[in-house]
Amino acid sequence: MLFNFTQTTKNFRLNDSSLIFCSEIKPDKPYFFFKQWNRVRDEAELVDFRFHDLRHTTASYLAQNGATLLEIADVLGHKQIEVTMRYSHLCIEHKSSLINRVMGDF
Repeated sequence: MLFNFTQTTKNFRLNDSSLIFCSEIKPDKPYFFFKQWNRVRDEAELVDFRFHDLRHTTASYLAQNGATLLEIADVLGHKQIEVTMRYSHLCIEHKSSLINRVMGDF
């Protein structure tokens, strides 16, 4: 059985759970999808790639598209901004926009 992403994200929006991928049997527990993940990863011939790597990719895409570090921290659920700082070098567009907005008339 394939993972029902649509149903899971719908459930996430409807409840107060901090889990994005909830178990269909026990909604307060995470969905155990490693069997499906390993099959898809093998079929795609991805070597040395973990599901957690998608989290880093998300943060990088957010940073490269103008998200602030606070926004990235919020999406990833970081409680300490220092953890999010590893993506600060990717926030160049936001920094440039901020500097031009504040210092533009000088």
